[in-house]
Parts: sequence; C-alpha cells; structure tokens
Amino acid sequence: MGIVSAVFRVVFGIVFGFLCFIALSPALAALLNGVTNGSVAALAVLVVLGALVGFFSTSIRRAFGWSFLGLALSVVALPLSTMLLAGRVAVDAANAADAGEKGATVIGAGIAGTLLTGGAAIIGFFLGAIFLVVALVLLLGGRREVILVDRATGRRARGESFADDDYEEPRLPRGRTAPRIEPPLR
Repeated sequence: MGIVSAVFRVVFGIVFGFLCFIALSPALAALLNGVTNGSVAALAVLVVLGALVGFFSTSIRRAFGWSFLGLALSVVALPLSTMLLAGRVAVDAANAADAGEKGATVIGAGIAGTLLTGGAAIIGFFLGAIFLVVALVLLLGGRREVILVDRATGRRARGESFADDDYEEPRLPRGRTAPRIEPPLR
C-alpha cells in the first residue's frame, strides 16, 4: 500500500507543480523574454519540486497540504507577475511606436497594465486565501479528541468523548489520586 500511496503523492505533486507554473507564467514570460528553453526549464524545476514534495510527504493529506501551500504562494504572487509582464509589454509597445504616438502608447499601456494588475490582484488575493486555508486545514488538521469531565468527581465521564475507543484511564502510583479538575468560574 505504501507504493501506491507514494505514486499518488508524486502524481499530485506533479499536477500542483504544473499549476504553480501556470500561476507564475506571467513573471516567467516577462523575465525570460521569449526564451523557450528557459520556460521549459522553469516548468521542469517546478514539476520536479512538486514531485519531490509529494514523494517526501508522510501521507496523501500532507502531500495535498504542501502542494496547496505552494500553489497559494504562487497565486498570491500573481499580481506581481502580471505587473512585470505589463511593464515588459509597455516597454516593447513604446519602443515599437512611432515618434508621434509614443505618448499615447505609453498612456494606453499604463492603463492596460493597471487594469490587468488590479484584476490579477483580486483573483490572486481571493484564490490565494482559499488555497491557503485549504493548505492549513490539510497540514494542521487532524484528529482531535474532546473529553468531558464530570464536575462532581473531577474524573472523565465514561462513554462521553468523541474518541472513546482510544482512551485509557491514567495509571497513577499506589496511594495517589487523580487531580480534581475544576470548571472555570463564571
């Protein structure tokens, strides 16, 4: 069963590495300036990193948690990525414009870049927050136990916990009694 789990974790890591690449693709397009080998290398690095995170995770739930955390960080960086791409496009458009049209081209590119960055900021913030909450639930979540205590005796009430099958009464040395648990004063 461990091999099947490892294969699933690696596949999930590869998928999330590809999704991180998609989220970071505007920044890669701006920084690499049309270099296809660089984008292929960035894709390979992110996919291999995702596969390694999946492989070294202790469970499928943890693999999903770490993968969602990486995706959340990539999506939160989406406005910065879009701003880099808008700046690159504005410079290229200004360089390609005629001498009399440079002012209008720069103003138009600035407005378009602002709108794209604003839209990416809204999308990045909300999706990043959702992915971050999912990641934290998967990474920090787990089995919780609630034990009810009888006020009169200060002992655990029998059969009144959510994880009753796991509970063992504490064993104390001879002559000692369990401490009495008092409810908080109101």
